[in-house]
Amino acid sequence: MLSHTFSHPGSEGLVPTLIALHGYGSHAYDLVGLAPMLAGGRLLVICPQSPHRIEADVVGYSWAEGDVDGRTAASSIATSAQQVLAFMDTAVQQYPIDPERLVLLGFSQGGMVAAHAALTAPGRFAGLVLLSTTTDEERMGKLPVSPEAKRLPILIQHGASDPTIPIIEAFSTSMLLQGQGLQAELQQFPMRHEVSLESAESLSNWLAKVLRMPE
Repeated sequence: MLSHTFSHPGSEGLVPTLIALHGYGSHAYDLVGLAPMLAGGRLLVICPQSPHRIEADVVGYSWAEGDVDGRTAASSIATSAQQVLAFMDTAVQQYPIDPERLVLLGFSQGGMVAAHAALTAPGRFAGLVLLSTTTDEERMGKLPVSPEAKRLPILIQHGASDPTIPIIEAFSTSMLLQGQGLQAELQQFPMRHEVSLESAESLSNWLAKVLRMPE
């Protein structure tokens, strides 16, 4: 099972859940801090960590083994997506995850993994969130899209001044997904390669709607 951290809302019974995948060079604790900001802090937020450490003396991880670009990276993204799905199999046994209200989120490189996992097995998710990421075929391989993915709500958020992954990548992802008949909503914000208060608030509203959470 992948190393991970989590934030539990403190409620009883099965809980609407967000699985959040960190970006390149980061770690499991990077996104768990979003928990109080999303859906009134009522989500179980689980953050797995990639097994590939970038450098021995640096606390930073990559979902791609070796180079971050090229065929090796693309193969690693697909492998990581399968690891995330396997992680979920174990997580649903250990945590009070509501399997009918489960969203997968990925930031930057984590978004590539999230897209691959959710579009391969869309029946396992109530929604997919892609933050500041790309679906460029050279970096992550050909995006596998199951016919069932047409029912999957997808949110794309990106910074208009993102210097790491230019916003043109968000438009390309939106066009790619919509061209295959998927429900992709694109939101852009005045920010860089990050999650801002404004984007988090919009994400929170989207999650509450997709996960059928009363106000």
